[in-house]
Amino acid sequence: MAGLVEGRRFGRVRRSAFTLVELLVVIAIIGILVALLLPAVQAAREAARRTQCTNNLKQLGVALHNYHDTHRKFPPSGIHNRDGHGASATSSSWGPSWLVMLLPFFEQEGLYNQYDFVLPRARDGVNQSVVVVNIPSLKCPSDGGVKQPWSNSVNFARGNYAANCGVSNAFSRSNFDIERERGPFSMARHYGAQLADVQDGSSNTVLLSELIAGSRSGDVRGAWAYPSGAYFCGATPHYDNPRYVLRMNGIALDNGMRDRPSACSADNDDPQLRCTSGGSRSAQTARSKHPGGVQVCLVDGSVRFVNESVALETWQALLAIADGTSIGPY
Repeated sequence: MAGLVEGRRFGRVRRSAFTLVELLVVIAIIGILVALLLPAVQAAREAARRTQCTNNLKQLGVALHNYHDTHRKFPPSGIHNRDGHGASATSSSWGPSWLVMLLPFFEQEGLYNQYDFVLPRARDGVNQSVVVVNIPSLKCPSDGGVKQPWSNSVNFARGNYAANCGVSNAFSRSNFDIERERGPFSMARHYGAQLADVQDGSSNTVLLSELIAGSRSGDVRGAWAYPSGAYFCGATPHYDNPRYVLRMNGIALDNGMRDRPSACSADNDDPQLRCTSGGSRSAQTARSKHPGGVQVCLVDGSVRFVNESVALETWQALLAIADGTSIGPY
């Protein structure tokens, strides 16, 4: 009798384990649940990253308005201390970008004080210790991954925010003189607009946008302290034939939608960063890794998400400060 009880007891122990079929069913159920939940988790993470990016743009918008209150105009998008107001995008002698001039207005006064504005170039002397600094508030977390600094004798750290240099080429004085294509910033003539210059309305004009930073050392895009790296525009010069008009987030595998930065390097199969060197006719568009569009800061300081399917005419009108176009919903 004792042996029978003991056998039954051992029998119960053996039957309490999962069978192989039961284990496979449990694993399959867990896999299905993970597959259902993963998109929601990824969407929540992207929403958090986009919120952080929105806050960064708002902070820069406030900083630009504080700069305007102090200097009665926005900073120029870049200063060239050697060749005057019409320097080429490919020049190696560019001085500070608009972000360098803005540093004390978004809690980076220490870096600003290190920068020597007497030196003609951003890469000279003590300025090297400034331009190499990674500033978290200048980075959109959605544009992650390994990003090599841009190398121009010295290393320049990356950022993701760019000044709106209008519908046309940012460096050409003849383009600057076409008022309907002028943006709030220009490399030509060291221009930063006054609020009174924004005749189309501060809620109808883009001040800043996102920019996907280049990943290779030979790609200038996103170099926050260098003028050629921290701007965007809407087209190559007006005198180009053919003229390339750039959509935001344009598919870069299409030759007509590639950026044309002054220094270009990207994989040939990269749909966002593939580029063609633009030389003196540099042109780079607003880009982001947020699904469906790009966040912009308007001149009034508000931040909007602009869908990448927006009509090209509407996008160009948003880039100009005084083209007289009535802008509908977007």
